[in-house]
Amino acid sequence: MKLPQEDFCQALCVSPVLKYENHGCPGIKEGMELLRGSQQAIHDRETFFKLQIVFWMLAAIDGHAKNFSLFIEPDSAFRMTPIHDVLSAYPLMRANSLPAAKAKMAMSVKGKAGITIGNVSNCVIL
Repeated sequence: MKLPQEDFCQALCVSPVLKYENHGCPGIKEGMELLRGSQQAIHDRETFFKLQIVFWMLAAIDGHAKNFSLFIEPDSAFRMTPIHDVLSAYPLMRANSLPAAKAKMAMSVKGKAGITIGNVSNCVIL
């Protein structure tokens, strides 16, 4: 059976045009709050958090709210879908097509928008 899905923008009633956090879309904090209501809240929140770390490691700069989705279950229940559309910016940076200083992460860390792969070492995450 195929389950209907909504991305985080849809689930939080935010325009898909604003898919990046610095444009007004949900970020890590809002994603974690949304997943509190999941059928598998602990698992989904842990997965979402771990994915943020993996995105940093991969320089997956397009991890915006439309790339995180929820399966809509019967009776308005939901759970997180498997991740999709993960692309690393490292090949572009290695080819000098994208300077590390311009490779901005889609979601901010501790409210610091515009964190780039080039300045991540200056950001205190924990």
